[in-house]
Amino acid sequence: MDAAIVAHGDLDGMTAAAVLVEFLRQNKGVEKYHIAFSQPFNLHESLRRIRALKPRMLFIVDVALNDEHWEHIKPELREIGSTAKIFWIDHHRSTIRRSIELLEMGIPLLASIDKCAATIAGQAFLHKIDKREFFEKLVTIGEVSDKVRSLPENHPLSHIVEVLGNAISQDPTDDDFKRQIIRTWLQENRLITDEAARRAEEAVERLRQLLKEASENIIYDSDRLRVIDLRNTRVHGYAGKIASYNAGSSKKIAIVLFRVGEANTIITARVPEMMDVDVAEILKRVAEKCGGGGGGHPKAASARIPSTLVEKCIREIIEEIEKASR
Repeated sequence: MDAAIVAHGDLDGMTAAAVLVEFLRQNKGVEKYHIAFSQPFNLHESLRRIRALKPRMLFIVDVALNDEHWEHIKPELREIGSTAKIFWIDHHRSTIRRSIELLEMGIPLLASIDKCAATIAGQAFLHKIDKREFFEKLVTIGEVSDKVRSLPENHPLSHIVEVLGNAISQDPTDDDFKRQIIRTWLQENRLITDEAARRAEEAVERLRQLLKEASENIIYDSDRLRVIDLRNTRVHGYAGKIASYNAGSSKKIAIVLFRVGEANTIITARVPEMMDVDVAEILKRVAEKCGGGGGGHPKAASARIPSTLVEKCIREIIEEIEKASR
């Protein structure tokens, strides 16, 4: 195996991975590669599976380094690093905070705190890629999806970002579909497939239903903050969209609660543009006190906490956000 890539499974991670693969194919002679997708909380498990492939190079793209699982991640990195060169491309604070430790392990970090992974990959690799115009579009899609760039509603890529984002949210666990999308980008230079369009239509209808259900399950609503409890509803892949919609429409910080299995609950938060509150820091601090972990960006973050402590944790989060937003 020439190269393995472990990427975050959102559009930012996918587009950055595609730009990286094209660079490797054109400039490093990479023919055999494998793309896997991971979340920060299960990165160590993803690395364990990658280790069996014995790649010459490993790239970790847009996957935040989770403090909660760092002690499990380190031995996997060391094991892979004994036979492969490892590179990390990321924009998350939790990863950047570990940059010295990563360098001590021989892992260079290509990072920027105010950009997304697609931007970083574009700046590093686009100038060495043929068909640059197409891959510039991929970078823009990643940037718009990660909200570090905006486009007019009538811009052709605005619709494409919406369709692709909805398509992967329809079943966020379907990694084969994500790999199929990336293959289409690389082999056909085509942005949307028929399957992506079909899935996007299904996702729009599902989101419509979930937004209605969310409006009926608001458990806290003040001038600054709205908390929505969807622990009894399957919302995986849609929580961020529900939170973003509520933050945008209400002009309040929006929090959505939902379960992952029986043991864990996810808290997803979004902050309106005009409000200056670092929800990532608040969620991380409270979640760690409750035996969980969290991270993200100041205006878009999430945390994982034990389901038995949800009420205690959410009370503390409400108090902290209300205090910080005054």
